[in-house]
Amino acid sequence: MMIEILEILDAPRGLVLFASPLGTAWARWRDSAEPAPGHYYVEIDIADEIDAWSASGGEARLEGDDTLAGVAVLGSIEHVDEDGIAWLRLGPTTTMVEFAAGVPLPLLGETVEFTAAVIDLCPYVL
Repeated sequence: MMIEILEILDAPRGLVLFASPLGTAWARWRDSAEPAPGHYYVEIDIADEIDAWSASGGEARLEGDDTLAGVAVLGSIEHVDEDGIAWLRLGPTTTMVEFAAGVPLPLLGETVEFTAAVIDLCPYVL
């Protein structure tokens, strides 16, 4: 997915504010090169387990401001395994997510909303 880094929030920790087709949010930059304002192709990674979610509706989105208080994620489930691993469709891309043990699993095709403590941006070159 193409994103634009709008601002460096915390250079030593690699935290950036970015805009994407899914909205504006903050994330942790995962690359050996320091982040800089500009356009990049990235994969989105949600490393932490999801411990709470709700059924929702609407278009896929990522929302989180520069307060670093978490990122609201809305996407649809494309695949879910019994072990809590699922593929989440976020607009033009998918990412793997893991639901914590004991958390009810969403159904295939269900649109879910949750707050991620942090998301990672992993840049790549086409």
